[in-house]
Amino acid sequence: MCQIRIIDNCLYLSLSLLSTNYGISENSIANWRKRNIGKRLILNNHSYIEYDTIPTPTRKKLPKKEDLIELAKQEASDKGTTQMYIRLERAYNKGFAPYMEIYKKSGIPNDKALQYARHHAVWVEILAARKEYKHRRFPLRNVWKAYCRLYPNRYAYNRMNPCINTCKNEGIQRLLVHQYNGTPPCNKYDEVYTYWVAELLRSGKKYSCSYIHRTICELARENNRKEPSLSSIKNWVKELTPSVFADSYGSDDYHYNKLPYTSMERATKANLQWQVDGWDLPFYMEGFRKLTLFWVIDAHSSKIVGYKIAPSESTETILQGIENAVENTGVLPLEIVSDNHSFNKTAEAEYFKTALEKNAGTRWIVSSNPRYKSLVERSFKTFGEQHCKGMPGYIGEGVRTKNPRGRTSQELLDQYQKAGNWLTAEQITMIAVKCITDYNEAKGKDGMTRNERYEAGLTPNTVQVDLISRLQLFTRTAKYKVDRGQINITREGVKYEFQLRASLFNELNGKDVNVRYVNFDEIYLFDIKTDRYIATVPRKQKIHGAIADQTEEDKIKLFKHKGRLSGIKAENRNVFEGIAKKAYSIDKDAAYSINPKLNDKDLIKEFERNGELSRELERQGVRLENVTSFPKVKEVKCYDPEEADRKATKRRKSPFLATEKEIREFDINKYLNEDEE
Repeated sequence: MCQIRIIDNCLYLSLSLLSTNYGISENSIANWRKRNIGKRLILNNHSYIEYDTIPTPTRKKLPKKEDLIELAKQEASDKGTTQMYIRLERAYNKGFAPYMEIYKKSGIPNDKALQYARHHAVWVEILAARKEYKHRRFPLRNVWKAYCRLYPNRYAYNRMNPCINTCKNEGIQRLLVHQYNGTPPCNKYDEVYTYWVAELLRSGKKYSCSYIHRTICELARENNRKEPSLSSIKNWVKELTPSVFADSYGSDDYHYNKLPYTSMERATKANLQWQVDGWDLPFYMEGFRKLTLFWVIDAHSSKIVGYKIAPSESTETILQGIENAVENTGVLPLEIVSDNHSFNKTAEAEYFKTALEKNAGTRWIVSSNPRYKSLVERSFKTFGEQHCKGMPGYIGEGVRTKNPRGRTSQELLDQYQKAGNWLTAEQITMIAVKCITDYNEAKGKDGMTRNERYEAGLTPNTVQVDLISRLQLFTRTAKYKVDRGQINITREGVKYEFQLRASLFNELNGKDVNVRYVNFDEIYLFDIKTDRYIATVPRKQKIHGAIADQTEEDKIKLFKHKGRLSGIKAENRNVFEGIAKKAYSIDKDAAYSINPKLNDKDLIKEFERNGELSRELERQGVRLENVTSFPKVKEVKCYDPEEADRKATKRRKSPFLATEKEIREFDINKYLNEDEE
């Protein structure tokens, strides 16, 4: 019996549940009946009452409505699992006999054949259940749970649906038996399928993989071909998209403040752990701009062992700050702790962290938990309150501070903002350097300065870093993706562009490469897998946009760029035409069958032929005779190899076709002079 039911979006509880589980006396329930309180329902000789109609004092004793609804859903799910298990168990015990011969004929021993036959019967039942839910949501999780009772740990939940599709499309034997007497599997799909997908991708409508799959399956049925799987379509789309791209696209409060936390001791020795973070210095430049102080703090002594002052906390700022710490100390720590800064998502960070761990055993820990890096968080507060506050131009902790003494008076801020009173970047940098020096020399409760505490805590268990090792470690190396034939590197708001030569475009475009650089004059490309050197790419030179500003060099660059684009377009066109020609040579009729799918259907004629559609249209207030013809727009100009060959031949024979050299050397003045003669 179900104790909790959901009927017409209303929650009902059985009266027996109220008395046995929640301590509601039978006298109270009887009094409700006498006083006509509560909406009642009788199901299978059991009485239920609607939750919302239970008296409020009693409802307060019950679980929340949301919890009861979730419990009802769980109860229904468990019931569905049990029912499905009964079906599968019956098939396992009694439905295997018809399938024994299938596996015996394959040369499988009798005992193994029995196991396969039982398993086969179970999957037959699953497919039967799937067919029953053709127009309803299939309870896949219930089926999986029931299946796991018979075959524990056989398949994960996310593998259940692919297994069902395999049984449906390729047969249950294909799922259960993975050997086929050594016969290699046949190639199911040829280039005709590839061509169909390519043509659909060329459409400007940007069809989804699901739509392409549905269309290709329809074409396959029309041409008596095998229907491909969705995963095959996705692979084709991924492979073909670069070649047809131009055609397709056009020429944390609860966690940190509510849950229990672990108290952490600081590191026992110097350089065991460094904590890094950035902080806006509390001083204004003109325009309310600030400088950022990125520093590296030793977790044992609290000493600032390295830092970088910059306009923002960029990748370069972070790397230079850590490099300064290594230069000052001559060592690398065993561990570096940072917050979840965007730096951690850059290619430089990935390379740098790998190099740290590989060469020095240094682990880089990313933590959003302020308690894990509480030292650096407290240090900023101490640094600002005790050292920055006494400096000229100090603006306070900001408007969000909860410290009533952390705000500078508005009158003083107004004076700072008067013309001539803004601090310069040089002045703020001077203040920061002074404050850092004072911070490290300040004595703590133990009577030692941070510098002294650091020196006392030094241990030989650190990795020494010489000059050469430091240069190798901090040479910028990262993985970049070639996009539109070039690599862009953005640092501190400046974008540096590096354009590959045309011969490398089709080889590398859309692919990842390793990039190494010391400065931004040029970069060095290496193969992502083998680390083989590929090319040196100089920084991209820009061309003047205004014709009056353009030099002869600009014109040469522009001419070369146009030739480069033409070569790239021709290469992509050749890729597609190669696919099309191969498809037409295999099955010309099947290849041509894609054409109607890419042209607009004549909906008017379809409505004229179909009376049901016409009546539904009239019901919506539209008469068919009032509908004008749809505009004739083709999604894509379908490729015809024969027509393409004719055009190519015609162009080659044209007397007006000039070579690139002839065009480049053509002198209009000479031509005009000859006419005058």
